[in-house]
Amino acid sequence: MGTRPSDFEGMDEANAVWDFIMGEGLFFHDRLQLVQDSFNAFKGWGIKPNFYIIIRGRATKFVAKSLSNTAFADEDISNLSDIHSALAALSDAGVRIGVCKDALANGSISEDNVAPFATPEGHAVEVGIALQNKGYAYMRIDAKPG
Repeated sequence: MGTRPSDFEGMDEANAVWDFIMGEGLFFHDRLQLVQDSFNAFKGWGIKPNFYIIIRGRATKFVAKSLSNTAFADEDISNLSDIHSALAALSDAGVRIGVCKDALANGSISEDNVAPFATPEGHAVEVGIALQNKGYAYMRIDAKPG
């Protein structure tokens, strides 16, 4: 276990809702690495990370097993398999990944086309709000830095 920075003394858990809505593949993958790095840092300091990822908007395409016959069929996401691997690793580590059912419908992505690491949720945004009311930090991931 690494040395815990003084700002984190007394913490037993790190609770965060990560809200992904952007649709650019390289940036999405980069921000997933930020989530993984944060998860690993907290774990290394002996702090239990409780993370929930909400995927909605244009980011919804990143949980589709296939983009064929979806609203994103014409898009070429060269790193989709890397994104899937990163999301699967986070899920395997215990990160809950919810995808908005409305966003799935808007993207013409059927629930049986959702990769197994993500769970379609009818109230993904509301779950995020509920978790914020329980003290979870809200981390909005929606735009590439200028």
